[in-house]
Amino acid sequence: MATTAALVRVRKLIKPCENDIDRSARTLADAFKGDIFTKNLLGGSTDEALAFHLQRCQIAAAVVGGEVYVAEIPSGIQLAGDGGPETENRIVGAALWFPPGREMLDSNEQLQAGPADFLALLEPSLLDWWKAVFLPGFSTLADKAYGKGGKLNSWHLLQIGVHPMYQRRGIASHLIEVVKKKALSSNSIITLEAETELNVRLSREWLCLYRLSSTSG
Repeated sequence: MATTAALVRVRKLIKPCENDIDRSARTLADAFKGDIFTKNLLGGSTDEALAFHLQRCQIAAAVVGGEVYVAEIPSGIQLAGDGGPETENRIVGAALWFPPGREMLDSNEQLQAGPADFLALLEPSLLDWWKAVFLPGFSTLADKAYGKGGKLNSWHLLQIGVHPMYQRRGIASHLIEVVKKKALSSNSIITLEAETELNVRLSREWLCLYRLSSTSG
């Protein structure tokens, strides 16, 4: 039986159908289930539907203003430990990137693609926190970590996740490698935020020489 690394295919989502966005969002929601930072973004809620909409809105915005890559296992392929072959390609991982000059929510088109719908689901007090505390505070943190404009001038990894069933199989490395090559060819840096020491270590392994910032929720 072939290894996952040999079978996984990385595909860029270009004008994706709703099914592709939904399946990618479900994979990321599963990947971040129990994540403290995600829980904080949801006001302490563990509502799975709300977590799904959070991931979905980020994917939709990144499709508009950045680049979204998914890791797929072809239909009909069975891997050790999974539920058996399926009739359509399995999206088992996803990475959301913003290239130099673009960032999350830098246009109304991005906002209307998904984030506006997500924000409308939040309780008024949580919505106020997003607008008054989280979004401006996160921007300030990025400037402190990378220098003024450093994040905007980089390839920024907004989100990356692999379904728990397929973690530790090299899939995240495949998702990183696509943009890592682009960054190297244009002499650009890659930036990201990691909330735990484990994620910082994994990111260093994926990116080798790129600068990282460790944050918490």
